[in-house]
Amino acid sequence: MSQYWRVTQERPYICVRCFNDKRLIEWIKEEGKQGNCSWCAARRIFVVHLTDLGPAFRDVADIYAPSEDSHGDWISALLQEDWDIFSERLLARHDDNVQDLVVAILEGDLDPKEADTDYSGLFRSTDPFHSSLEEEWETRVAQLLGEETGHDSLAHGGHDGFDSLEYALSEAGSSYPTGTVLYRARIHLPRHGHDRFSPRDLGAPPLVRARSQRANREGEPVLYMASCAQTALAEVRAWKRAVVAVGRMRIVRDVSILDLREPPRIESPFFAEFLKWRIEANALLERFGLELSRPMVPREPETQYARTQHLCDLVRKAGFGGIAYPSAMGPGYNVVLFDAAGATVTDIEYFEVGNVQFPVEEVRAEKIYFDNYEA
Repeated sequence: MSQYWRVTQERPYICVRCFNDKRLIEWIKEEGKQGNCSWCAARRIFVVHLTDLGPAFRDVADIYAPSEDSHGDWISALLQEDWDIFSERLLARHDDNVQDLVVAILEGDLDPKEADTDYSGLFRSTDPFHSSLEEEWETRVAQLLGEETGHDSLAHGGHDGFDSLEYALSEAGSSYPTGTVLYRARIHLPRHGHDRFSPRDLGAPPLVRARSQRANREGEPVLYMASCAQTALAEVRAWKRAVVAVGRMRIVRDVSILDLREPPRIESPFFAEFLKWRIEANALLERFGLELSRPMVPREPETQYARTQHLCDLVRKAGFGGIAYPSAMGPGYNVVLFDAAGATVTDIEYFEVGNVQFPVEEVRAEKIYFDNYEA
């Protein structure tokens, strides 16, 4: 009989004050009973037996894999670091024994002969660098970049017609209603003379002048905008004393936007359906946001846009009319509408850039390589 079974006998009950996780606390209140806590010494509080928590904790532990070597962490450390499950009240009393507590929860209701996982060893994330969805995205893009394909080249899915990448996008939509205000900037060059831009000049370029960019190919006009005037100004990379026109843009019809500003948050890992899938989907969405927000280096070949152009093919196929993504230049975020006529200019203001600042800090060589890898 293991030491962890003895833990469940010597300290059988745990209470709501031992946890931070709100969903778990709610469940204990619903399923537990009034009693005294064996761990934090709270009295007349909602408690459950350690073994009652076994199934829920194993569902969460399944997102980790036993380490095949000496590199890894205790399962208790991973759960606490990733999900902040246990309260300071519990940790202050039993910080050295949390691993015993977690393994007792995970194994306490199992027959040792039938248990197929030893939770007392070291664990790691199933894949510390890529999720399977990210790997699927990389594989598909690699195939596409090696082929001469049409613009709908990402419109294929699995053998049964199910597209896991498209499905991963489905929960990250936001509705931008008619009248939503965004901003679009354009530098006023000397060749423009003293004439101010018209509303038409601040709109999307005509088809013949639409150059290849991150969300569109040459000859495919789309509308790039920002959430605030400061971000719109920053995104055009104006220089000192440059004059920039900023148009206030009004969305003309309701549109569904893929929101990549921040992946949907998983409030609690407990009692969550398809937890591993949701974690992978969030990692994929974060990856997409980084790819779209990555600044393009001047004179960089247009082929560097191919990845994000394929991404936008996928977003269109998923039924979205545009994408919101982080800005690497300004304080707000960027929005691209696939419908070039999806917003109209209501008014235009002019600004002169007073100063351009580039705060810098020295970085180590390995950090440079890491940034390049992420890009």
